[in-house]
Amino acid sequence: MVLDVTTSDHLPLILQLNSQVYMPKSRRFKFENIWIRDVECLNLIQNSWNTPDEGSILEKIEYCCLKLEEWGGGYLSNREKVQQVSEEQNAQLLQPISNEEVKEAVFSMHAEKAPGYDGLNPGFYQAYWNIIENDVVAFCQQFFETRELQVEFNHTLVCLISKRTQGVNGVAELKIDVSKAFTQYGQIFGDVRPQRGIRQGDPISPYLYILCAEALSSIIKRHEDVGLIYGCVIARGATPVSHLLFADDCYFFFKAVESEARVMRSIIPRYEELSGQAVNFNKSAITFSSNTSTQNREVIYGIVEVEESRSPGNYLGIPMAVGNRKNEVFNFLSG
Repeated sequence: MVLDVTTSDHLPLILQLNSQVYMPKSRRFKFENIWIRDVECLNLIQNSWNTPDEGSILEKIEYCCLKLEEWGGGYLSNREKVQQVSEEQNAQLLQPISNEEVKEAVFSMHAEKAPGYDGLNPGFYQAYWNIIENDVVAFCQQFFETRELQVEFNHTLVCLISKRTQGVNGVAELKIDVSKAFTQYGQIFGDVRPQRGIRQGDPISPYLYILCAEALSSIIKRHEDVGLIYGCVIARGATPVSHLLFADDCYFFFKAVESEARVMRSIIPRYEELSGQAVNFNKSAITFSSNTSTQNREVIYGIVEVEESRSPGNYLGIPMAVGNRKNEVFNFLSG
């Protein structure tokens, strides 16, 4: 019987047990690989496979399975017929565990694995093994001898990971391409206007770009401070990220709602006016988080006037969306 709940997504159950014994239906025959080690199984197959001599392969399989099912029914319960552990193996298993065995087990664990209830992770035991070895080994040996474990050693921590998303409306990432990143600068510098032009590669170009980028960053930050833009939060308690700037690529992050899309769209012409640069909307693109509704996407398309991209592209040579491809993406670092 399922009980109703009001807040949790877990449903409690009430189980009522009765004394009636459940009799399972007979199972289909299945060959067990453990039989391969038994000589009796080999003899049985040799005799049954060739009976009858002139039978088809289907008849041979059927007859062989019938004999195996009859023979293997009590296989595991007949300890005299099948000895799964030899006397030599049993003697080895009954030997007290050695220091080397305990050390091998401790050092086979990854040092950064989650710590126990006491807060000590495998890295602690590995780093200070020369100090704690005798006590740890003695504890393990005592457990194997007495088969008793103090209750405190079973204490653990259970962490419930919440089903976290970027809110109900999702997040949008707008990538804009600045088509004249190094060739033209406007009102940000007042009356300072180069007479011979500035080419890409000119030593002064990066400094001028930094000044323009700083102005764009200030405009976005001002809207963010008054609550018009929220940005993207990558973890609980982390600082929201509203923009990333590099060379002629600018990335804007905002909630996938109409109000924030309009704010972001209004910043672009203001920046073009002040800097003298131009945004190439044909090379620009927008990407949405998976929980963004189709309706919100269509509304934002009409506002920002750029096409959606299934991939957010690269930033500083690294894909913006890594997902489960971490080994593939960062494999070059191992070299």
